[in-house]
Amino acid sequence: MLALYINGETIALRYASPQIVWLTVPILLYWISRMWVKAHRSEMVDDPVVFAITDGLSLMSIAAFMVVLWAATLQW
Repeated sequence: MLALYINGETIALRYASPQIVWLTVPILLYWISRMWVKAHRSEMVDDPVVFAITDGLSLMSIAAFMVVLWAATLQW
């Protein structure tokens, strides 16, 4: 769904550099895949939201996601 949104017309109106927003897709795929692996290995005993807030790599993924969106607002 994110890729379809990025490919849409409204993204060009919101961001000065909409091509940079494409970098959010691999970040999100990494984070979701990591969460699935953790859940499958029973390493995620908490609520997924609580786990994401307390997990260091999840916080780094969220930070990277936000940095990419911030960079997309800049005119390059």
